[in-house]
Amino acid sequence: MPENIRPKPVGIKDVAAAAQVSLATVSLVLNGKGNFPEKTQEHVRKVASELGYVPNRKASMLRSGKSKTLGFILGESHDPEWAQQWAEMTGRLLFESVQVAGLRNYAIIAIPADSDLIRSFGIDGLILSDSRNEDPDLDAATKLGIPILTNERPDDSRVSVHLDSGYRGMTLAAFDALVASGAHKPGLLTEPLGLASNELPEHTYISWCEQRGLTPVVARGKHDRSDIEEQVTFLLNQGCDAIYSFYEEGETVLNIVRSAGKSVPEDVQLIAASAYNDDRNKELGISSTVYHPEDMIVGTINALIDVVEGIAEAPVTVTSRWEMNLYSSTRMH
Repeated sequence: MPENIRPKPVGIKDVAAAAQVSLATVSLVLNGKGNFPEKTQEHVRKVASELGYVPNRKASMLRSGKSKTLGFILGESHDPEWAQQWAEMTGRLLFESVQVAGLRNYAIIAIPADSDLIRSFGIDGLILSDSRNEDPDLDAATKLGIPILTNERPDDSRVSVHLDSGYRGMTLAAFDALVASGAHKPGLLTEPLGLASNELPEHTYISWCEQRGLTPVVARGKHDRSDIEEQVTFLLNQGCDAIYSFYEEGETVLNIVRSAGKSVPEDVQLIAASAYNDDRNKELGISSTVYHPEDMIVGTINALIDVVEGIAEAPVTVTSRWEMNLYSSTRMH
């Protein structure tokens, strides 16, 4: 073929003819819509891939009035320790979000925390992970009518898709278990204030204490964990006979408590949060609440796209899986 003659691009008519299905079936399957048997969906996608079919995004945008893009923002922090701590998880969340959105023919644009950029990119939806308490990006997206996906804001009317990561449930379950195991003064080791995801467990704990006539004891460690010994010692000096470490770091907390001459669980009981799994905590006998970031993406991204496309009506809540495992660091296990 002469170099100045380009091959004709493959269209959905070509895919429909080769797959021996209707144009409507091809269109719906490739856009993640319809209720077709898995075998039919696999067949259509396979034929489209073999023919080299590439969706015409410009035509799709003109037909739907959508850019088929989602903006991804991580809650901004000027604290380099916080940025370093969450860099790995952010990359993982972004990678998985791109994979899920791609199955619905959506692209994701990584945007710095800047409300002006939200206006300029023409995105259809906004993913805002771990938002700040006062977040101008939330306000900017709301004024533009852009559906927002974020976490730990169950009562925020600006949020279209709310992710319940399980932090409230984990906190309640942990303190209920500690009291049931004989604790009289359980304390909370947690993250610094400023982000909704950090403040929810603390607010949950304080409310839990008020309902039981207990005095809350809260220790907030730095993001880089450099003062963890100081914070655990503070809880012990306040007379805490149990600690729930939403701060994670179960092994380190256990060692600090023992170094202070306390026996676990006889003198101090311990439950520590853990992401993905609690293999190390289980090995050491540390009771754990386990949350699953790997489960948070598929449901939330699809829910956001459903809201964008009018398939679902906001607000939508997606609840992530979590569990509590009691081992030898609590008296009842």
